[in-house]
Amino acid sequence: MKTIAQQKKVKILPYEQKSRPVPIFFDIETGPLPDEILDEIEPVFEPPKTLKDPEKIRQAIAEKARTWRSKAALSPLTGQVLAIGLRKLGKTQFLLGDEKKMLRKFWKIFLTTQPAEWVGHNCNSFDVPFLVRRSWFHSIKIPPKVMGFRGPNYEKFTDTMVAWGCGAYGPEGRISLDNFAKYLGVGEKNGSGEHFAEMIQVNEKEALEYLENDLILTQKIFTKIKGEII
Repeated sequence: MKTIAQQKKVKILPYEQKSRPVPIFFDIETGPLPDEILDEIEPVFEPPKTLKDPEKIRQAIAEKARTWRSKAALSPLTGQVLAIGLRKLGKTQFLLGDEKKMLRKFWKIFLTTQPAEWVGHNCNSFDVPFLVRRSWFHSIKIPPKVMGFRGPNYEKFTDTMVAWGCGAYGPEGRISLDNFAKYLGVGEKNGSGEHFAEMIQVNEKEALEYLENDLILTQKIFTKIKGEII
């Protein structure tokens, strides 16, 4: 018995998978702005209204100031880019030094490597917005199609955290790079970026090894899941 395709002489073509652009894995490390700048922009903190003792008031204000400074590296208002790691075809490159020169170099690489698929972990929520906002601060022109009106261009940037979310938002859609790598059995982080600013000053080799390991983990995660959901 002939199939419908045979009866109607329909030619069935084999499934053709589109080839992906070459992936470039990237990650940024940030640190607080210099103390003299933070001193100028530090907000005036108020103690809890329930406190009456002058010493406790002083301690409460000091604690709020310490907390604010401890998170300075996470905001482009109070932080800066200290290092950018790039990994392509198994080779790693680092951009270091003056932030303005670093950002100019990064966007130049971005333009000269098109078409490419830029891959990071949590890059659409942190890395790309941070790079863009610090570039605005330095009056550096952002290449076309990096940002859409609502955020990074998903055709240019692939975020492995977004992949993990599978469409879910909130806590269910988030996972750290370390936990994702452990979950897939592809490795684990070799430190914390919380003190990267101090680390790169004391031991640059160790700091860059830490950054490179993050790039390698991102590459391994991407390689393992790209056929399924990315």
